Amino acid sequence: MQVPRTHKSIYRFVFRWGFMGIPQPDTFMLRIVVSCHGEERMREIGGCYCGSVRYAISGEPLTVYACHCTDCQKASGSAFTIGVILSSQQFRLTSGSIEVDSFQVSGNDLLRNYCANCGSTVWHASPKHEGYISLKGGTLDNKSNLSPVAHLWFRSALPWVQVDATHKIFDQQPEMSELIELWSHRAT
Repeated sequence: MQVPRTHKSIYRFVFRWGFMGIPQPDTFMLRIVVSCHGEERMREIGGCYCGSVRYAISGEPLTVYACHCTDCQKASGSAFTIGVILSSQQFRLTSGSIEVDSFQVSGNDLLRNYCANCGSTVWHASPKHEGYISLKGGTLDNKSNLSPVAHLWFRSALPWVQVDATHKIFDQQPEMSELIELWSHRAT
């Protein structure tokens, strides 16, 4: 198939995304990425600890939250994690190799997508929320503008954690729609 090149579009072959955003390396499709004034709207903005996995995202996140559940504390080795919810169409792996393992948290199936080299978790996905990913906020290159609209599972928060009064606090897991609503009404 002949693909015309114009100054307004960039054509390239990229991985076709399979189940829950897992790249299918043996299947390719043609994807047209529209550019603005010759610059692509996606740019590399994050990656794993060792730098072999890099990714780009486009557009605004659907929501950003901090999770204080004991599972996130154990998995991250920290007091809480930052989740950046994106549609899987907003995310593009630009380099590196991802491994996937599955596990359950409170009866929910999750897929952990991590660097095959250093083991850093880059994102989680769930069959319950097909078409969406929870990008780990700590993997972003620039975290300075990353401010959660809510703190989840705050009943498990460490006692020294202090939360800004503008952030909504949930003792358990709220519905994703509520977190998305909070993000859409945040002060920018």
